[in-house]
Amino acid sequence: MEEQQAQTVSEKRFSKKWTVMVVVASFIIAAAGGVMAAKITSHDDLQFVNIEKPKPNEKNTLGGKVAASDTKTFYLDPSKGNIQTVFVKEGQAVKKGEKLFEYEHENLEGQLKKNAMEQRMAQLSSEQAQKAIDSLQEEMDTLEGEEALDTDMKMVVLSQEVAEQESKKQIADLQLEKAKLEQESLEKQKQNLTIYSSMDGTVGRIDFGDAEAGQDKKDESASKNERPIMTIYSNGPYQIQGTLTELQKNEIQSGLPIKVKAKAVPGQTWDGHILAVSDYPTTDDPDKVNGNAKPSKAAVSSYAFRAQLDQHENLFPGYHVTVHVELPSEMEIAIPRSSVIKKGDTTYVYVVEKGKLKKREISVEVKNKKAYRVLEGLKHGDTILKNPSSEVRSGMKVETK
Repeated sequence: MEEQQAQTVSEKRFSKKWTVMVVVASFIIAAAGGVMAAKITSHDDLQFVNIEKPKPNEKNTLGGKVAASDTKTFYLDPSKGNIQTVFVKEGQAVKKGEKLFEYEHENLEGQLKKNAMEQRMAQLSSEQAQKAIDSLQEEMDTLEGEEALDTDMKMVVLSQEVAEQESKKQIADLQLEKAKLEQESLEKQKQNLTIYSSMDGTVGRIDFGDAEAGQDKKDESASKNERPIMTIYSNGPYQIQGTLTELQKNEIQSGLPIKVKAKAVPGQTWDGHILAVSDYPTTDDPDKVNGNAKPSKAAVSSYAFRAQLDQHENLFPGYHVTVHVELPSEMEIAIPRSSVIKKGDTTYVYVVEKGKLKKREISVEVKNKKAYRVLEGLKHGDTILKNPSSEVRSGMKVETK
């Protein structure tokens, strides 16, 4: 009996011992698991690289002014007289071939009426001469069948009259042809007095001054006579015109993308590209102008440039703008070698998207011992993981601050 009791106590002690060991082991495993989980989910040691957009600087920033892609300016021509009629208004859209304005042509109208009368008279003279010729010819045909003594004499007289009428008709025809040529000349003169738009566009400023009132401009100076009286701006996308320095010219070439901002329209940006850069300075060498034998440190030549906008909503000709040029040297994306993972034929990095890591395939080439040059897959503004490890997984939540 005592042996059974002793055995029961021993079994209970053994059971309690194993129970304690199992509980302790569970705590140890849980603790180990916690340490492992902490090692995977703790991101204090993770480092990130933000691919920043190039900031405006003296090298990539230009100043310019908005201009229409094509402009047609009309000047007062005093040789044509005074302005008689204006067919358009400022801000009006016009089509190619549409009338804009015309000079006075009252004298031409009178000459055209006189010319029409001259043509009519010449035409009548020619027709009368032709009728006379036809009548004489019939009479001569009748005489040819007669055998009278005076037939030959009559034939001679009729022949002379036919020749005389033919001469009159020839003169009348020449007068008619001359009158028609004069008419063509007068019509051209009249047409030249009417000014048409050479393109689709919008009417800019109209300034006829005293010319519109019909005052004589012949006594005024040539500079006033040649002043612009109307401008037509094309409907095509606007351009930017400005200058850049010799320090910028080597890198700013045609075709480079641009971002444009205007103080007059805050908060809006326009895209475009460099259209052309002149190879010749806008002014003479400053040192030659100043008579300096040696170039001064401050002497910098300027070159004209033109840029094309993709759209021009809310922009108008004359607006001053700031142009940021996306230079190839600054638009290059280089990332640390430590951020790139290569497995077989796949090259990728971890990009932060909405607070989570996401694997993204990229194409790179070696830039130097510490960096790769990105050819495809990343853009300015992306944030990537700088030091990925085997514990990092796509979808992990991270904080980049």
